[in-house]
Amino acid sequence: MKSPLYKELMNQLASHIKKDYQPNQKLPSERELVDMFKASRSTVRLALNELEEKGLIYRLHGKGTFVAPIFID
Repeated sequence: MKSPLYKELMNQLASHIKKDYQPNQKLPSERELVDMFKASRSTVRLALNELEEKGLIYRLHGKGTFVAPIFID
C-alpha cells in the first residue's frame, strides 16, 4: 500500500532539510514549497505539521518556518 502524498512529501522535505540547511535557517514559504514540489497547499501544510511535531522545524508567527536547532531522529 502506498503512503499518503503528504508523508512522501514530508520524507522528501526532511531529507532536503538535513542535507541543504543549517540549524535556525529559514525555509521557503508554503507557497514556494507548493511550487517546488508541485503539491497542493494543504498537502504541504500537512507535511510541515508532521515535521514540526517530529521536532525538525519550528514556526514563528509572521516570520516563517525554520530548521530546528537540533535534529531529532
